[in-house]
Amino acid sequence: MIEALANRFALERPLPTADVSGLVRGTDREDAGRAVDIAYLGASTGSAIKERFLERAAALAKVKNAGIATTAGHGSTEDGVCFLAMYRPEGESLDTRIARGAMTLEGLAKVIDRVLAALDFAH
Repeated sequence: MIEALANRFALERPLPTADVSGLVRGTDREDAGRAVDIAYLGASTGSAIKERFLERAAALAKVKNAGIATTAGHGSTEDGVCFLAMYRPEGESLDTRIARGAMTLEGLAKVIDRVLAALDFAH
């Protein structure tokens, strides 16, 4: 189904998801192998859902902010699969940070401030 994306992206492994037909981790062959996560809707997904997905992907592609993942590409394949590829942010993931132990109030406040600033920018 998503093999059509393999020309641009090296597809590595599927990720768990409940919101879209699929989510796969990979790298972007056109951008020096940068890490990406690709959400996609299968060809059998209804046209209204696909249209909304692509509208939101196009809007997200216009958002440029250090606190928001950058879009690597979006669109539809010839076989009707809609996709949105986003570069994975560099740095420590929240899961990794939590695994290191409790955060100070100051550290937690910095994380919350960054998240809120990105949300404010996007909305």
